[in-house]
Amino acid sequence: MLSKQDGAEFKSILRDECSYMLRPEEPQALLFSGGTDSLTVLWTLLELGARPTCYTFRLESVESSDAKASALAAQAWGVDRVEVAVPDAPLPELAAEVGNIARLIGSARKTHVEVMWLFHHVLAAVAPDERQVWTGIQADTLYGSSRSMAIRYGKDPRAFREAREKLVADPGQEGLAQLRALAATFGKGICAPYATAAVRRFMAR
Repeated sequence: MLSKQDGAEFKSILRDECSYMLRPEEPQALLFSGGTDSLTVLWTLLELGARPTCYTFRLESVESSDAKASALAAQAWGVDRVEVAVPDAPLPELAAEVGNIARLIGSARKTHVEVMWLFHHVLAAVAPDERQVWTGIQADTLYGSSRSMAIRYGKDPRAFREAREKLVADPGQEGLAQLRALAATFGKGICAPYATAAVRRFMAR
């Protein structure tokens, strides 16, 4: 739990990082699950005077908890929201899509392809003039809240810290490098404030 002072410091750091990346004259897009990471990015952008369009994706056959949470959050904060329902494709069509994703991101790693397949659909839905696409990617690793990390290192703080430092030093961690490569094929740039050095330093204290 952050103290009030730490919270204020982190808010200032996140604001500085977003301000540095933000091109305020351009429309903005935010990949928005309604969770802590994307919410903090949304609040920061709103404070900076930007009103991003929030994009949420889900499988067509499943109304996910993320989709429900993002709808409530977007309504509460008065921002536009686009929900992208990824269709249930026949197996041959899905196999072709997956192969294309692996080629575009330069990785056949299972977790990369699974995640980027969904991101491919949502990036295709982002408006052409929204060239800056914001995301809270990497926040889970910095928070230490990913399930695999909790199971593996939850009882050993030192081992957890060492594992986290190794993960965040990897540019491909949580698919950040792959997401940037994929976004570039749509002419988009990824803004990931949780991946910046200043935020990482704060979280590693």
